[in-house]
Amino acid sequence: MRKFLSIFLAVLLLISSGCATIGSGRAEVVRAEDILVNSLPVYDSVMALHFQISEQEPADVYQALEKARKTFPPAWRSARSIVRSYKAGRGGDVNAAVNSLTDALDELRDLLAQIKNIKPPKPVG
Repeated sequence: MRKFLSIFLAVLLLISSGCATIGSGRAEVVRAEDILVNSLPVYDSVMALHFQISEQEPADVYQALEKARKTFPPAWRSARSIVRSYKAGRGGDVNAAVNSLTDALDELRDLLAQIKNIKPPKPVG
């Protein structure tokens, strides 16, 4: 029982110190970092699907996806740069960066909803 209690307290200490590290930052910075990390898999998934089925996409969806392909990476890099500057004490409007990146991410989600029902072509062979 004593060994179990020691292990339990050690795990609890690790968890609470990890949460304290994350939670000690300003809410907008934590949110910005969360969006930065989580937006990349969404972008990658949408673009992978787009490349698979681009020939079957309606023209307006294709154009919107191409626009997103060109505009999302600079928006992401800009937001990352602003967060880094803010954390280094050089200022920066983190909320504006979050809003810009959130808008781009919302557009990606909308596009994903439009293309997820398009079936990719069957492989030849």
